[in-house]
Amino acid sequence: MVQADRFLRQLIAACAAIAWSMWVAGCATNEAAAARHRMVSDTGGYALRLQIKRPSTNQFELYEVDRQGYACHAGGQAALDGEVKYRRPLSPQAAQAFRDAMADCPWVRGKPDERGPDKAEPITEVTLRIPGGTERSFRLRGEQPQVEAFLKILRPEVADRHKPILDRLPEATEGPNPAAEQARPAAGG
Repeated sequence: MVQADRFLRQLIAACAAIAWSMWVAGCATNEAAAARHRMVSDTGGYALRLQIKRPSTNQFELYEVDRQGYACHAGGQAALDGEVKYRRPLSPQAAQAFRDAMADCPWVRGKPDERGPDKAEPITEVTLRIPGGTERSFRLRGEQPQVEAFLKILRPEVADRHKPILDRLPEATEGPNPAAEQARPAAGG
């Protein structure tokens, strides 16, 4: 009887340890999942993707605002493939401008017809997600005022995407480099 009682206590302790470790692992997983879905800027529940194509000149751009409030960008082949290469939180001012632009945008109320001549460029493929789960996808041809309004907000937000590379470059000197002057061959010789 004493041995069975001791075995039962060890079994309960082992089960408690397993339950505790599973709870801790679950909390860590939930925190990571919550961090992925945490809102960093208020977009009003909207998400927008603009894939801009100019096939005649092989120019492609991708701009995106996700529901968490990140501004995303890609260019070239990555934009053509729909792969976001740069992502950063929208500033509060840009998030407000984005919400205001969405409030004025006719796309929210209905899907527009494809406009412009058959070969008009740019060709803009739009994916719009509206609060409540509605998603609209459509293609626009030619210059569009709504596209330009969103680009006016997003371009400055992603303009610093090359900053880490530029920060590593050497700074220009204020005057002539003495070492370069010494290495220059003498005139007339």
